[in-house]
Amino acid sequence: MVRALQPYIVTSWHGHRDDVDLPEAVRRVWQEKYATGKRPLPRQRQNEFSPRSPQEHRQRQSNVDIAILDSDGNVVYWFDGFQHQGRGPQTLAAYTAREIQFVTKQLDLTGRRRRLRPVELPDLAGTPAVRVLCTLEDERMRAYSAPTVEVVPISSAERQLLAWSSQQQTVDATQLKNWLAQVYPPGMMERTNPQTKEAFRIASVEGTLTLSPAGTRGKYRLMMLTGTITLTDEGDDDFSYQGELEVLLAYSQGNVEFLALRGVFEGIYPRWDRMHRRQRNIPLMAVFESIDTNS
Repeated sequence: MVRALQPYIVTSWHGHRDDVDLPEAVRRVWQEKYATGKRPLPRQRQNEFSPRSPQEHRQRQSNVDIAILDSDGNVVYWFDGFQHQGRGPQTLAAYTAREIQFVTKQLDLTGRRRRLRPVELPDLAGTPAVRVLCTLEDERMRAYSAPTVEVVPISSAERQLLAWSSQQQTVDATQLKNWLAQVYPPGMMERTNPQTKEAFRIASVEGTLTLSPAGTRGKYRLMMLTGTITLTDEGDDDFSYQGELEVLLAYSQGNVEFLALRGVFEGIYPRWDRMHRRQRNIPLMAVFESIDTNS
């Protein structure tokens, strides 16, 4: 499956057919998929159609589709993400790989040498910021271990809040909500609004943190920010999760504003297992690092 996807940049979108911001590629696929009396011919480019019988039209369709776009963003092939016909058992991965390999051959991509691209993490074009990488260690959904990456600017108020002090200070976690609200589990279907299908955002961050001197390293003074934080999302059921935060901040001699920071959040995300009707406690981890704080 991974080999089949190597020539492509993979992305996703989810929503309703009447959404005003429906991407053009999704609109094209759904217009063809739900056209009355028409259906795409199997293994054909999608500008060819054959009549759909009344029986076929009544068959259950999934709400997941996979579309292949060319470099200009045009749909060249698409297929239902779940197969409802065919002979013999077939895994979903094998079915998906087979369809992708088919169109790869049609586009003459199979013989091209894959160019390795360096990994480039997002930033804010030189603006001082905090980058947050978050991963959910779910054994059943291994794709969630690939981290989400968010970047938020560092405000002057946050610099003042975390200013150097020779004395231990208390920090209200709510004042760092812009950073801490990025600690959410990957996977768009974790917690979503049932009406809009938009993922719930973090509504509140609570906790009392301690900012303490932590010695020196070379020419830098250090402080540690530690404590337990609780994150609650926008859902109406008061859903929350918590974990431990540890952040190391570095300051130059004679300067009270931090130059750089690195930290980690380790917590537990409670997920309800509908099949077994029990709660599963899944490790949730996030890493914080500063970007261009010297500029």
